[in-house]
Amino acid sequence: PAGKCAECVENTFKVESGSAACSPCGENSVSASGQATCKCVAGFTLIDGVCTACPANSASPEGSIGKVACVCVLGYTLGVDECVKCAAGKYGAGAGSCSSCPTATFSTTEGATSDATCGKCDGNANSPIASSVATACRCNQGYTG
Repeated sequence: PAGKCAECVENTFKVESGSAACSPCGENSVSASGQATCKCVAGFTLIDGVCTACPANSASPEGSIGKVACVCVLGYTLGVDECVKCAAGKYGAGAGSCSSCPTATFSTTEGATSDATCGKCDGNANSPIASSVATACRCNQGYTG
């Protein structure tokens, strides 16, 4: 080479070999120094060559590629095309999934993030799985109230 080869600085890249200048990373993308490509920042994913924001109430790790990389956050699950709150009687069990409150419990909270929102029915009462109201708790056989 005519001069010394210098490493592309952080947030720039160069795909081809030769003496051309390094190019800046596009919007919502980053690179370490000396890289041939940039990657999307967390919360964005590469779609058709552009770092695109994940839909509301979803997230993605740095370097994500494709819409499938956007996962609903805790307390939300995938609806038709967007992340929707876990229904009352359910809670976020992990990113993108909701679990039902067990029998003998209920939860009126939408978008709950843990089973701590599943309140217990009074003693000697039971409720179906995924109950969303306290009135779902009914006295067991042999009990009244």
